[in-house]
Amino acid sequence: MKNEAAAVALYQKAAAQGHATAICNLGVMYEHGLGIDKDLYAAAAWYRSAADKGNATAQNNLGALLDRESMEITDKPPLEEALWYFQLASDQGYGPAKNNLGQMHENGRGVPVDLAEACKLYAEAGKVGTRKAMTNLGRVLCAGGNGITADLQIGMKWLEAGAQAGDPEAMNLLGTRYASGHVVSSGPFIPDLPQALMWFRRAADDCDNVAGQVNAALLLQQQKQYDEALAYLHKALNKGHVEAQRLIDECNKRKETGGASFSTSGSAEPVISDVRLSSEKDSRQEEIPVWRRAAAGELIGQGDWV
Repeated sequence: MKNEAAAVALYQKAAAQGHATAICNLGVMYEHGLGIDKDLYAAAAWYRSAADKGNATAQNNLGALLDRESMEITDKPPLEEALWYFQLASDQGYGPAKNNLGQMHENGRGVPVDLAEACKLYAEAGKVGTRKAMTNLGRVLCAGGNGITADLQIGMKWLEAGAQAGDPEAMNLLGTRYASGHVVSSGPFIPDLPQALMWFRRAADDCDNVAGQVNAALLLQQQKQYDEALAYLHKALNKGHVEAQRLIDECNKRKETGGASFSTSGSAEPVISDVRLSSEKDSRQEEIPVWRRAAAGELIGQGDWV
C-alpha cells in the first residue's frame, strides 16, 4: 500500500504537467483502489482526460469501464460511448481494444451480432500479440455457427497461440477438445487424454486457474489418480469454486470404492466454466473472407506476445 500511495503521488505530479500516460495510470489506481480509495467516476474522469489526449490505453480502459459498469458520464448511452472509445483505440491499432470491439460484435452489445466482423477484429488483435483475441478467434473458428464455417485446423492454431501466450482459457479449451477428440472436423473422434491433461495442468499450475484445477482433477479421477485429483479440487475450493466441495466428496467416495461401484449424478467429463463444445460440420464456404485468410497465416514466432 505504501508503494502504491507513493505511485499515486508521482502520477499526480506528472498528470499536473499533462502527461497522458500518468493521467491514464491515475485512472487505473482509482478504478482498482490502489493507493487511493476506489472511485469509478474519478477513474472514468481520468481515463477520459487521457483519452482526449489520444492515449489508446485510456480509450480502451474507459470503454471497458463504461461497458462493465453501465456508467453514464455523458448524455449518450453507456454502450454507445463504450463502442466509440473502443473504436478510437482500435483505429490506433491497439490490440486489446480490437479484441473488446470484437466481443461487442460477437455478443451483440450495442451493435447487431456479426461474427464475421468479430473474427476480423480478433485476427487483427491476435496478429499484434493480444492473447485473449487469439483465444477468442480460435474458439469461434472451432465452433462455427452464425454464418461462420467451422475450421478446426486454423481454430486450433489460434487456440495454441493463445495458450502459448499464457491464456488459461485457451489451455482449458485445448484440453477439453483433446479430451473429447474434437480436434478434427469429422469422426472418428479419438480422445488424447495425455495431451488434454497436459493443457489442464498448465492452466492449473502455470496460471493458478480454477477451471484448469477442476478439469485436471476430473480427468485424474477418471484415471484413478485420486490423491492428485483431490489436491487440485482443494485448491479450487480455496478459490471459492461452487462445485468443489461436492466434487471432493464424490472423489473421496470413488477413492474408497476404487471407482468401481460409486455412481454419481454429476458429470465426470472435463468441462470448463461457461464454455460448451459445439458440433462441427465438414463444409466449406466458396469464398474465403479476408480475415480468415489472415488467420491462416503463421502464428508462432512473430515476435513477443503481450
